[in-house]
Amino acid sequence: MSAVRPGAGREAQDRPSQEIGMRVSLQRASFAFAFTLGVLSGGSPLGAQTAASDSAAIHELARRFSAAYVRGDASAMAELYTSDAVLFPEQSAPITGHEAIRRYWTPDSGQRITRHLITPAKITVDGRHAYDHGAFEIAGERDGASWGPFRGKYVVVWRREGGSWRMHLDIWNSGPRPPT
Repeated sequence: MSAVRPGAGREAQDRPSQEIGMRVSLQRASFAFAFTLGVLSGGSPLGAQTAASDSAAIHELARRFSAAYVRGDASAMAELYTSDAVLFPEQSAPITGHEAIRRYWTPDSGQRITRHLITPAKITVDGRHAYDHGAFEIAGERDGASWGPFRGKYVVVWRREGGSWRMHLDIWNSGPRPPT
């Protein structure tokens, strides 16, 4: 409780409650500013808590991608990309859009993937985007003859759309050849 000097008048007596009111208003304004800044930057007040669930969701989508690849389901693979996604295949021009991506992943006659494994090294979630990099392994058959496994590395930029993660930029290349 603050002491007010006798005879200081009504103005001096109201000052302590005005100071408390100003402090509460400043605290509320600071909270509102921090909350707004977090939302505008694409973050969430619970950002640290949701990053783990976002990473788990991205892991699951990568697993679904691999499963669709092994099934030869190019449509299911294309659905995991944003409508304006871009693929950057090794030694190839960029491929943009769902239909072009679906055609790219459609296996040629006589070819099939028998194994596709994605191993993320790190997934960083930053608001509407997530950055995923790691290694992959792939094996398959061409006209009945087995090939692989081949290993490589990848980087995927994921974008949150409508509450779900989708691949937006996808680049990969071969890893070093095993020693002979």
